[in-house]
Amino acid sequence: YGQHVRVAYLSGAAPFTNRAPLYHAAAAQRAFDRVADQCRADAACRARFPTFREDLAAVLARLKAEPAAVAVTRPDTQAADTVRLTEAGFGDGLRVLLYSAESGRRLPLLLEKARAGDYRPFAQAALSSGYGLQSALRLGLLLSVSCGEDIARIDPAEIPRETAGSFAGDHRVRGQMAACAVWPTADLPADYAAPLTNDVPTLIVSGDLDPVTPPQWGEALLRHFSQGRHLVVPGAHVAENACVDAAGRKLFETGRVDTLDLSCANATPLPPFALEDAPAAP
Repeated sequence: YGQHVRVAYLSGAAPFTNRAPLYHAAAAQRAFDRVADQCRADAACRARFPTFREDLAAVLARLKAEPAAVAVTRPDTQAADTVRLTEAGFGDGLRVLLYSAESGRRLPLLLEKARAGDYRPFAQAALSSGYGLQSALRLGLLLSVSCGEDIARIDPAEIPRETAGSFAGDHRVRGQMAACAVWPTADLPADYAAPLTNDVPTLIVSGDLDPVTPPQWGEALLRHFSQGRHLVVPGAHVAENACVDAAGRKLFETGRVDTLDLSCANATPLPPFALEDAPAAP
C-alpha cells in the first residue's frame, strides 16, 4: 500500500532475505563479539574481566556436560522456583540479554559469576529478559507468520554453515522448524519474497549491537529504496537516542530524507560496563 505512505521510519529492519531465525545465531555471535571487543578497549572492563570470552566458553562446556539446577524467582508471581539450566538455555538466555544495551553491559560480570559456579544472577537476568520479550510477543501469531514466510524457505542443509562457531548454535532454528512442522501455514504467492522496491522517503535505523537484525540487514534493505538512508547508532535492538528521535521528527515534519542531519549518530555513549553488583537498596 505504498500509495498511502508519505514517509517511512524502519527500525531493526528484516528484509525478505533474512529468513528468521536462520541467521539469529550469527547475529547474536556478532553482537557478543562486539561487546567483548568494547570491553577489551575499555581499560576498567579489561582489567576487571580479562577472561570475558573464555568465561563464556567454559560455562557452555560445563553445562553441555551437565546441566545445572538453579534457584530463581519467577518474574510473574515472585514465587521461588528452580530451573534446569542447559547449554542451549544458557545460549538463548545470553542472546536475549543482548537485545538491550543495558543488560549487555552486565554480561562480563554475569559470566564471571557463572564460571565461578554461581548461575543464579545470570539465570535470573535471562529469565526476566525472557519474560519481558514474551510479554511483547504472541507466539501463535509469530508462528503463523514465520512458518510460511521464513521457515518454509530454509533449507536444512544451510543450518550448519549459518550457525557454525556461534555460542547459540542451531537450537533455535531447529526448534522453530520443529514447531512449524505441526503448525498450519498459508499458501503464499510464488513471488512473495521478491524484494520490495519503492521511492518513499525512508529512514532505516540499526543498532550496532543488535543481536537479531544487525546493520547488514539495513544495508540490504537500503539497496531497494531510492530515497532511503541508513542510520547506524550505538545500541542494541530498536536502538534509540536523542539523535534518532530528532531525525525521526524531522523526517515526519519535512517529508524528506535527503536533508536529515545524521552527524550526531555516535554522540550518545553506551552505558558503562557493570564492574560490580549494584548496592542493595536501603
